[in-house]
Amino acid sequence: MNFSESINKEIERVIEKLTAVTDKNAVNYAIVTDTHYDTQQSVGTPEIVDNSVKIIRLLAEKGLIDFAGHCGDITTGWRSGDSCRKYTKIVADLFSDFPCPVVFTIGNHDFNHNPETLKEGAHSYTLNDEKNPELLDHAEWYDLTQKNFRKDSFIYDEAMPGSLYFYFDIPEKKARVVCLESFYCRNVEKQVRFIAEKVLTVKDEGVKYVFLSHAPIDNRYEEGKMHHVCAGADDLKRLITALNNRTVAQTSVGTYDFSDYASNAVAFNCGHMHSSYVEFNRDLKMFHATSGQTGVVGSGHFREVEADDNATGRHKLTNDDANRYLFDIVSVTPEKYERIRFGNGLDKTVNAE
Repeated sequence: MNFSESINKEIERVIEKLTAVTDKNAVNYAIVTDTHYDTQQSVGTPEIVDNSVKIIRLLAEKGLIDFAGHCGDITTGWRSGDSCRKYTKIVADLFSDFPCPVVFTIGNHDFNHNPETLKEGAHSYTLNDEKNPELLDHAEWYDLTQKNFRKDSFIYDEAMPGSLYFYFDIPEKKARVVCLESFYCRNVEKQVRFIAEKVLTVKDEGVKYVFLSHAPIDNRYEEGKMHHVCAGADDLKRLITALNNRTVAQTSVGTYDFSDYASNAVAFNCGHMHSSYVEFNRDLKMFHATSGQTGVVGSGHFREVEADDNATGRHKLTNDDANRYLFDIVSVTPEKYERIRFGNGLDKTVNAE
């Protein structure tokens, strides 16, 4: 791969850091999010995204990560349906033939809620062909993305054909990775029931659950004016809290007893906010992390917490400068969350409290 000296030095640094901080029990993964590949807001976005995926592929080839995840908003949408299809496929194809599992979670932009095609008075987040004839639907988005990476080990909800939520196991790490349908979830109750009855089923000590979503699970981490949290967030919080505290969860779909469990939900990763923050959430007793934009320059804000770093100054740099880039490599155990930032921003270590 032909990268600039700056990018090659950053690759070397990240590999050295990941090798130094990880242990045999850690789940290691790379997160790209909010690539907004078709944007007109930032010149050079396609090259940044292309190179970011190439670098993640290199980490996978070296056996340094267990999986790679895209946490949503592959595109910006806001144009024709054909444009959204074209650029979604381009980004998905970048991950072809990866040497590790690849997963995608659906973002609020990914179905192409295009204001230019909306009828007067329609809300752009409403998935309704009468209001927006240029929308992609769930099946089409699945065909463009996850269908191409689905493995026999990926378990989907039999009660909800075509669901975009699923899980898969990493046996050698005693880990279960859970991907959520956080936007436009067609049946929130079925997703919650799937998590409660099909996903959180392994009781053994040392088993680690890692969640991926576009939106956060708690409104402390969402931008106040948007009020976007993961579909079924309240019930999911009840389930995770009960699991990690060995208590009983009272949810809208039933009561679930985790008192005899020894497994743990250890991390919840999302995008959406265009800013970075990671903490040990004391209520959930798990790490919660948002990752900044891989693609366009710009940063959002959180509602009740302060971003630990932003994409400041990226617009002043060229794509040969490693600090133009922004994606995360994670190494997590129940005791510690290591965020290794490729490009702009800082590495961060957070311990469980």
